[in-house]
Amino acid sequence: MMMALIEKPTISYDYLQRNYSMNRTQIEYTIDKINQFLSAQKLPLSVNKESVIRLPEKSKEYLLESFLRERMFKYYEMSSKERGKYIFLTLFYYEKDYLSVNHFLDALKIGKTTFMSDLRKLQAELHGYDISISYSRKEGYHLAGDELMIRYALFRMILEDVTSKDDDFIYRYFIHNERIQLADEQDTYLSLLLEKHAIELVENRLIELNYILIFLYPRMGLNEFDLKPFSNDHELVKMKEYRFAEEVLENAGVMNSIEKNYLCGWVLGMALGNEKEWLQGNLVIIDLVERIVERFELLSGIRFKDKHSVIKQLYSHFRPTYFRMLFRLPIINPMQEKIFEKYNDLYQIVKETLRPISDSFDSKLPDEEVAFLTMHFALLIRNSEEYMVQQKVGVVVCPNGIGSSAIIYNELKEIFPSFILLGPIETSELHSFDQSYDIIFTTKPNFQLYPLKKPIFVVNPIMSYEERTQLFLDVKFETSTSIKPNTVTIDGLIQIIQQYSTVTSESALRQHLEKFVQETCSPTASIMSQKEKKSKEPAMLLDMMRPELIQLNKKARTWEEAFYLAANPLIERKIITRNYIDSIIQQTRSEGAYMVIFDQVALPHTVPEAGAKKLGMGLTTLESEVYVLGTIPVKYIFTLSALDSKQHLNAMTQFITLIESKDFFRELEKHECPETVYHWFAEILRTVDTESIYDRKSIIHDE
Repeated sequence: MMMALIEKPTISYDYLQRNYSMNRTQIEYTIDKINQFLSAQKLPLSVNKESVIRLPEKSKEYLLESFLRERMFKYYEMSSKERGKYIFLTLFYYEKDYLSVNHFLDALKIGKTTFMSDLRKLQAELHGYDISISYSRKEGYHLAGDELMIRYALFRMILEDVTSKDDDFIYRYFIHNERIQLADEQDTYLSLLLEKHAIELVENRLIELNYILIFLYPRMGLNEFDLKPFSNDHELVKMKEYRFAEEVLENAGVMNSIEKNYLCGWVLGMALGNEKEWLQGNLVIIDLVERIVERFELLSGIRFKDKHSVIKQLYSHFRPTYFRMLFRLPIINPMQEKIFEKYNDLYQIVKETLRPISDSFDSKLPDEEVAFLTMHFALLIRNSEEYMVQQKVGVVVCPNGIGSSAIIYNELKEIFPSFILLGPIETSELHSFDQSYDIIFTTKPNFQLYPLKKPIFVVNPIMSYEERTQLFLDVKFETSTSIKPNTVTIDGLIQIIQQYSTVTSESALRQHLEKFVQETCSPTASIMSQKEKKSKEPAMLLDMMRPELIQLNKKARTWEEAFYLAANPLIERKIITRNYIDSIIQQTRSEGAYMVIFDQVALPHTVPEAGAKKLGMGLTTLESEVYVLGTIPVKYIFTLSALDSKQHLNAMTQFITLIESKDFFRELEKHECPETVYHWFAEILRTVDTESIYDRKSIIHDE
């Protein structure tokens, strides 16, 4: 709550209950504890009759100073979950030491009954990793299980806290409480060494690596473990990441070669690839990235204008994914569900794009990795158009890397279309940032930002409607002193409605109110006509493919003739121009058969500027195959016209659903009339659960 109050000095009980899962009793208890801490300085919190907590400016400064000087640790009381983590850190770190009950009771400042309860809870959590906590009079308490799994469990815990919750407090508390001296200088040492070896880690990855090494050093070389993925030593030793790992461990007095390989694997899974070095990089990864970009273009109907640049950018983000998969390292993506919800169409296309690529590994590509790469594709295809008139300059600070920053940029651009947005940059860069700015947007509360004396707004990478609205009002209030926001909250509306009526389903009412308020009252809603709104809505496949765009069993002697024939219905209805199909023919001759996406299936498309006038897709089936460039057979041609990189993605998801089925083309051949084909499509799509299309083996049924 102290951190929350520093970030937002005025907070209501409702806000704390909703965002921090605290009940009223817990809130009042916590307020009392904070007031006890502040009482020595005579700087209490104030709470009014409306249950709004206010933190005076002097109190805020005192709390901020207390955090920066680590004064907090002396008074801090851990929760049960935090004590469980502390116990695990103790068992992990003090592998060589004899640990008795008294050691834990002294460190945790609790009684034996509470300790045994916390220990049982921790045992249950570790059971999923096949790890147990053993005790004997001779050896004391210690962790028992496979060494790699013990490490995996700790590192996943660190990743979850630092990445998902932006919360490393328990680790700082442990290091302070156990008087671990190494932590005082290690972060600076690692930063300099990474710079020396030209290895780039985003801010949070460096924090994670710092903690991993602090806790890992005492265990290194004590327990043997099987490291099959690292058996290819002659390849590892060539890498700058290996030289970094070697220097780090030799400086710490660790000469074990397996530990060097292990640390090298971790750094490879964390570090970004350097765009400038990509041509001298791993040829296997470069080849995979080129295949990914080509396949994405095929499945999405998007043609990148500068594919070379796209490949370079994606390489830097796919490289750590490759090594995480190769060495089976844990991955945490706290935004996975929100990405799936907000970018579902793009997510599904990226997932299908990556499906053949996962064959390069022994295991399936995790959904967390797919979500990360979806963020990167969102960045690649986003509309970067700036407004001519700018009023405020905001800088985006994001310690989680470019993927999260891409989503934040899109969110902030929608909310504040007249702002110039700078960055993304890391926290440490902001102090030497040479461009002027008015506002800081950050994904992580960081006390180092407050001395800069700029308005700071902590934002989620993907915001709910209420969060977007509240951010708009907060920024408006902060940057325009003559305007005081008058907030309308969904909770407030529901309370009024409940006073005068019976609500049978509060969740349904909330959902409809959110939609209504967003459409009619949102400060971020664009002013546009109904026709404009409709034109911006995601298109369904049946909106794009009408009966008059379907041709069956057509004859063609060459592939060029077949493509012109397939494009003709779209040209006649002014969906595309003749130049559009001319451009496709020319690109095919210069780039190859890029439009052949499945066996005998072509999806001719190019950039909208070549002559796309309306959204549309035609289908032409041929009586017999033609061979593109004399070698690649095509019998089914889906000619696509897309006006931008977003509106047609939902339709493409449905399109992939159809053509992936082994029964689809067999059934298609039975039809002789375009109208029946169109209605058959409609019937199929009604039966498909588009959220699980890639789990279905057959979706086609006889009429």
